[in-house]
Amino acid sequence: MKWGTMAVQSTSSVTKCLVWVTALCLATVTLTTEGAGLYDLRFTQNVYNVLVPENSHGKTFAIPTSKMGIFIPENLPVTITYQLLDTTEDLFKVEDRLVGDFSFLLIRTHSGSYGKLNREFKSEYHFKVKAVAESNGVTFETTTNVIVYISDLNDLQPLFDQTSYEVSVPEDTQLHQSIAQVSAYDGDQGINREIYYSFVDKTNVFAIHPTSGVVTLTRPLNYFLKKEYTLQILAQDRGPTSTQSTRKRPSTLLVQVRPVNYFPPDINVKKLPTVIEPSQGEVVLAIVKVLDRDIGENGKVKTVQLVQSSAKELISLQKGGQEGEYRVVLRPSAQVETPNRGFNLTVQAIDNGAPALDRNETFYISVYDSNVIPKFTVSAISVHVEEIAPINTPITYVQAESNRKFDIRYEIVGGNTFNLFKVNHISGLVSTSAILDAEKLRNLQLKIVVYNAVQRNLRSSDTCIVNITIVDNNDNAPQFHITDNVSEIYIQENLPIGSSIFKIGATDLDQNENGKISFSIINAKNVPFEIEPFTGIIRTSSILDYETMRHSYKLNIRISDWGLPFSRENEMIFTVNLQDTNDNKPQFETGNCTGVIHRKTPVGTEVQVVPAIDFDVNDILQYHIEAGNENTCFAINNGTARLTLNCPLGVIKETSQRLRIVAKDGLHDSDPVDIQINITDDPADQRLSGKHVNIVCQRTDIYQRLQNLVALSHTNNEPTDFGIAKTTLPDAVNTAPKFNNSVPKNLDLSEGVAVDSMVARFQAVDQDAGYNGKLVYVIRSGDVEGYFKIDMFTGTLKVMSPLDREFRDEYRLLLEVSDLGSPQLLSNISVDIKVLDENDNAPKFNQDLYTVTISESINVNSTVAQVSATDKDLGKNAEIVYTIVSNTDHFSINPSNGIIKVNKPLDREKYPVYQVLVRASDRGEKLVSLSSTATVLVELTDVNDVVPEFTPNSYSVRIREDHPVGSVVTVVTAADTDEGKFGEVSYHLVYGEDFFEIDSETGVIRIIKGLDYESHQVHNISVRAQDGGIPPLVSVCFINIEVSDVNENFLAPVFESFFAIGYVSENEPIGVTVMFVKAYDPDGDGVTYSIRDGSGLGRFTIDSNGTICTSQVLDRETATHYWLTVYAQDHGLVPLHSRLEVYIEVTDVNDHIPLTFEPVYYGTVVENANNGFVTQIQAFDLDRNLNQSLKYTITRFDPLEFFQIDPETGMLVFGKNVYTIFSA
Repeated sequence: MKWGTMAVQSTSSVTKCLVWVTALCLATVTLTTEGAGLYDLRFTQNVYNVLVPENSHGKTFAIPTSKMGIFIPENLPVTITYQLLDTTEDLFKVEDRLVGDFSFLLIRTHSGSYGKLNREFKSEYHFKVKAVAESNGVTFETTTNVIVYISDLNDLQPLFDQTSYEVSVPEDTQLHQSIAQVSAYDGDQGINREIYYSFVDKTNVFAIHPTSGVVTLTRPLNYFLKKEYTLQILAQDRGPTSTQSTRKRPSTLLVQVRPVNYFPPDINVKKLPTVIEPSQGEVVLAIVKVLDRDIGENGKVKTVQLVQSSAKELISLQKGGQEGEYRVVLRPSAQVETPNRGFNLTVQAIDNGAPALDRNETFYISVYDSNVIPKFTVSAISVHVEEIAPINTPITYVQAESNRKFDIRYEIVGGNTFNLFKVNHISGLVSTSAILDAEKLRNLQLKIVVYNAVQRNLRSSDTCIVNITIVDNNDNAPQFHITDNVSEIYIQENLPIGSSIFKIGATDLDQNENGKISFSIINAKNVPFEIEPFTGIIRTSSILDYETMRHSYKLNIRISDWGLPFSRENEMIFTVNLQDTNDNKPQFETGNCTGVIHRKTPVGTEVQVVPAIDFDVNDILQYHIEAGNENTCFAINNGTARLTLNCPLGVIKETSQRLRIVAKDGLHDSDPVDIQINITDDPADQRLSGKHVNIVCQRTDIYQRLQNLVALSHTNNEPTDFGIAKTTLPDAVNTAPKFNNSVPKNLDLSEGVAVDSMVARFQAVDQDAGYNGKLVYVIRSGDVEGYFKIDMFTGTLKVMSPLDREFRDEYRLLLEVSDLGSPQLLSNISVDIKVLDENDNAPKFNQDLYTVTISESINVNSTVAQVSATDKDLGKNAEIVYTIVSNTDHFSINPSNGIIKVNKPLDREKYPVYQVLVRASDRGEKLVSLSSTATVLVELTDVNDVVPEFTPNSYSVRIREDHPVGSVVTVVTAADTDEGKFGEVSYHLVYGEDFFEIDSETGVIRIIKGLDYESHQVHNISVRAQDGGIPPLVSVCFINIEVSDVNENFLAPVFESFFAIGYVSENEPIGVTVMFVKAYDPDGDGVTYSIRDGSGLGRFTIDSNGTICTSQVLDRETATHYWLTVYAQDHGLVPLHSRLEVYIEVTDVNDHIPLTFEPVYYGTVVENANNGFVTQIQAFDLDRNLNQSLKYTITRFDPLEFFQIDPETGMLVFGKNVYTIFSA
């Protein structure tokens, strides 16, 4: 048989035997894992992101953000290559690199791509990569996407938007105010495009903000010292310096200092003497000089003109002979037209600055010549004067103003008809000079002129019109229109009350109230009439009855005017006759008649007489049966009232009949009277009393009333005088008035008495009545100026004009009283008036403002100044007391001599100037003294007593470490309220001079040396401020400058390769070193390593030196290798890192025994067979060794050596001569 087969014969019995076979690991065994195939190959991601720096050289590998490539299954024989599917402008190439079970995809720049990658032109590229896998002639393709980001390399420098800037700045620009702003642009990205601005050359006049480019002023400008500044400004980005950005292109800022128009023009007015002569021509009134203290255009005066003057047409402003000189000229035509010979003039000067400044100077010029024209205060006056005013009665004042007050005169030049008035030529008092008569002249216009008393040129005068109305004083009595003073009228009785029966007419020649008339009935006995007082209409005051009242009345009518002080009257007798009218109705003498008549009474028989009475005279009555006589059986005589039977009663059936009878007087009907007649058939009827008819009536009182009326009428018409009074005649004797003995002859009068105050009352008496006893008073002499007046009617002496003792202290007045009789009688009296001093003059300082200058260190009680005042009054009214009014306790004043002294220490810094208001009060004896004030201006000169004071006294500043040199850190300010040099503060650094400097004038602190956070995080510096005193006063402030760290970490750590391979044997103890990795940081920072990803995460550790060690005992049979993603991270403010893919292979150690595939193998042999195949033993070993092979041996249970096993293949055979079988 052949090798590997054995013939077994069937047998009825089987003998079992056990053979122990041992497999030794001596031979090489190759195992094939099934399941993972070619078509399972995939990229680890669908999209990869990689970074490539711009301007990279050729063959620069891109830095992936993750592991790029394809994992290859174990024992899969495959070859993988990568291809770019996009051209990508021939900028990139792909490569493959097989490490362990992973095929890396590498992307690098093309060898000819240098300078073609420009982030500013294109910042990213997108393309596809295809992987081609080939195994045993079979290929498979798969793709992925790659995005290449071009990282910025700060290859661009900032560019200014202008190559040069130019600004014009006024020289008075405030410190730290923005004057310009520059701007630059950088096309790079991130910190590479952040720009810092700085000056190329050091300057302490300006500062530039590092980030905004705003240029500010840090020192005062002065056009005289420097008119322009040229500043070179550098713009530099904050990124790392590259070779391309080393060339700096500064921009130029030209700052032109513009002079400021500080001062408005100064105007100096020099007034010239203004006394001019007629026909003098143009007159120069003043010289005006205009100067401007500015320079250049600002110092030129553009316009000089007269403004806000009503006299612009009369006065001109002409340019003078010198620069800036002008003349104020009065035109010739204006010399006779100038009002008041004075002008308020305003000269305006405008300079040529921008903006222009102007100044107005207002001044007053008085112009007068030898013919000064005074002017009245008013041009017309209207007054009234009573016609009974005595001569010398004051009427009014006319007043004029003049520059020469006491050289003017007043004169009446027209309108003084009959020379009734006069004017005092000095005071202007207009008074009466003759007896007035309103009936002759009621109104007149006095034309009064005022003129220069020296020239007496009436053509150079002013005029005032005094309109005088002479008031009537009731010197005419009213007159009736009826010439004979007697009138008679007839009126009917029974007129209604208030009926007008007549109008009395009258007139009065006087005017106004004196011409108004009142009517009255002055009968002493009552009459039934009244008269309307204003119209003269006579009306009835009661119902007039002719039958009972008088038939005629005589009325005593008086007319009176309304004149004062007495009314004038006239009287007349007026007769009123009463006429009778039919005003009464008839009235029956009897009534209520009743009776009986026999039916057979003969016709014509008298039944009854019913007479009636009428009170009216001569009335004729007629009687009528008004009712009850329908059968006409009765008749009445209409004249006699006799009632008779008019028909036989036997022919009528009635048994009674009631008659109603009335009486008529032609106008009125009486009340009816009823007669009840009963008809009887019985002749023996007792009611007949034996007659044919018997009628009984009741009598009324009408007859008695008639008798009474007649008696009353007789009584009322008896003769009478109607109470008419006799007229009383005025006295025939006229006596002169006399002053009372009690009137004063001497008076003391205070000069402060108010105008219109009563001085005294000078009463006189006159025994006469009426106008003969009516008195009027006048000041006959002693007061030509008109300081006093006496009431014309009461004799009350009053003050007419303010008194001034300082002008005149005594008056002797001649007072006159006269009656209004004809002729007038009079008497007079002399009165002496002494004007007493009144405290009417306040003390007056010899100057309104005192100015003194003293040192603030002056000693207490030192004299500052002395003030002085005088008082025109007398006695205590002129004694002066000085006091300080101002609310200050720093000064005191001697009340007697006005010496002012220092009362307490002074401090110029609190109060550099004291305005001390001083009052001078007199010792007036009245309740209120008079006073005046003056101002004492005390100016303090400075002493260096104030230490400069920082506000605040400490500063805290934070600044980046990469701020350019020259940047402003902060500004410190110290204030010193002293003056001059004592208040000038200078600044000095006490600590911090190595990195900072301070402007000694402005306190601006700048960087002079680059800052470094790593070496100095905080700078504590001190600034000393000192004034200009000798010795100077000093204060110190503290500044804490905190330096902020800036990210200077621009480059990530770099590994030498993108991958590393390490080996470690299995079963090594924990902590065994596997390998070392190393990365360097181009920025010089330290590097920290960490394992961030991979299949070996948690099984390995890495220390700060890059040493990778195991953290577990490894078993190659569990995992033959591990991948680690190692990060190398620097220590920057913003840390950067790089990745390294580490492949660690676990090497095998023979730590596993061979194992058979089956725990028990069963074989059979034919009994008695000499040899044959039993079975084949198969074994495997988990250890991996390429030189390793398995060796099979029989170790037990075959002492007779019936069986043999092939040591290489594990084939088990039996037979004695087994080796011969094997050899066959």
